[in-house]
Amino acid sequence: MGNLSELALKLTGLVKHFGGIKAVDGIDFEVSRGEFVGLIGPNGCGKSTTFNAISGLLEKSAGQVEVFGQSTEGMKPHQIHALGLSRTFQNTRLWQEMTVIENLLLPPRNQVGATPLTSILNTLQPRHEKARLAKAWKVLETLEITHIAHLLAGELSGGQSKLVDIGRALMGEPELLLLDEPVAGVAGPLADSIFRHLRRLVDETGITVLIIEHNMNFILRKGVDRVVVMNEGKVLMSGTPDEVRGNEAVVQAYLGGAGIEHELPESEEFEEIGETIRHKRPLDIKRGVAGALLLALSMWIPNLGWITTGGILLGSSDFLSELSAHTLAAGVDDMWAGLHMLILLLYSLSQPIILFSLIWCMSQGHSLDDDAENIMLMSMILIISGIMLRLFNGVTEHEIPFGAFVALVAGAVMYFDIPTLDDDGEEE
Repeated sequence: MGNLSELALKLTGLVKHFGGIKAVDGIDFEVSRGEFVGLIGPNGCGKSTTFNAISGLLEKSAGQVEVFGQSTEGMKPHQIHALGLSRTFQNTRLWQEMTVIENLLLPPRNQVGATPLTSILNTLQPRHEKARLAKAWKVLETLEITHIAHLLAGELSGGQSKLVDIGRALMGEPELLLLDEPVAGVAGPLADSIFRHLRRLVDETGITVLIIEHNMNFILRKGVDRVVVMNEGKVLMSGTPDEVRGNEAVVQAYLGGAGIEHELPESEEFEEIGETIRHKRPLDIKRGVAGALLLALSMWIPNLGWITTGGILLGSSDFLSELSAHTLAAGVDDMWAGLHMLILLLYSLSQPIILFSLIWCMSQGHSLDDDAENIMLMSMILIISGIMLRLFNGVTEHEIPFGAFVALVAGAVMYFDIPTLDDDGEEE
């Protein structure tokens, strides 16, 4: 291990007790500058508690934590962060109603506060604002996720959210990055991609990364420099992936029971699972305009052979009186007809709302996927109710919701051309 000046992190006798429970029980290990180190161990062995004690979220019971040679004794989390340490959490905590790029613009330190005066001055976008925006784009390029920059965080897949969370941590310009299970719940191909990005980040920038991972089979073949193994609140061993792989005590800690013969995975890559991930993507203006025009057209196509959405909304027909007549009557036929007309009324009211939402999404550059799903669901309900009306009420063949079929096509135009992406974010 290197001398103190070369160390990014040093733990000496770190202890954290919760009452009588010894979550972390006197651990010692070091992480050198520019290392990519995995922290592994069975569930409940104290990995996340160790992270929380290092970052200052939990007050340690005993021991010392040193970040770049400086003791963190008595420091608050923001003071430890100022030493050059950033971290993520197992559960991503993105601002769901902000875009990806907006999520990255918030964390940097030393920003100008939001006051009436600075709001006026910032309209000229001073140099520091431009530099912050350029840095955010650079981080997105490093993680190869510029294609989702203008998506809302709430629209992202689990793997994309993890990458954005890492990017947000990088915006704090850390020299030591702590990642708490960044691939937990992420599908295989994207999990592999996240580790490739981290390995390249360490190699190209010299940042130090300490990463918690529960899945030992996964991390031992992902190019980490060294692995620290914890068990029951203690450090079981520290070494290269090959050394960990050959340690019988590690096998027993994970698989339990002395005398059980198990083999850990060899260093060669396992066969990748043939899996693709469906991603929402930024606005395609052509499919957006085509869908909006088709939806607008459907509002003037008759749905019961005589009534259009436009007629209902403008009150230029006797639809409401017909609906009232069927609703107030007691016959079975009237019940079916009234129910179908009620669905048609709701369908007609929702169409302009969705059309407005489409136009707003296009103006903001947001994904159209949710509106496409709403259009198709709304149309299918009306079509199915029309089929039921024909089967059980003996209506003529002309009393079919033709407008709903056109609206269904509008939704399909915007939805079903969304491609699947491979693990590198490229269209297949």
